[in-house]
Amino acid sequence: MPERLAQATTGLDDQIIRRPPEQLTQLIAAREPYWLKLKQGAGTQRRIRLQYPAAGTSPSVTCPRLNRLHRSPAAPPTAVDLTNSRQRAAHGTAKPTVLLPADEPLPPPEARAT
Repeated sequence: MPERLAQATTGLDDQIIRRPPEQLTQLIAAREPYWLKLKQGAGTQRRIRLQYPAAGTSPSVTCPRLNRLHRSPAAPPTAVDLTNSRQRAAHGTAKPTVLLPADEPLPPPEARAT
């Protein structure tokens, strides 16, 4: 999650949080694609399974780290109807991108094999 979104409510007064201004409401709403997705409800052991938002068949964000570690074969190019808002929103470039730290090293080659 970008630092600006992660720290949007840090140090704010309780009254501001209860009645947020429009700008703060927009920042809080912009966090939604970065939330973990529920994969499975609580079972008999009362545990839930969560999924990384960049994983799965319909990711809500793109992550260079996940793409670097789990390379998939390139999909054939497809045409996107720009007048169709659903197709535009589903395209990979329309999703937010997880920003990685600049000093993050690449994993060793043996760790990249899946």
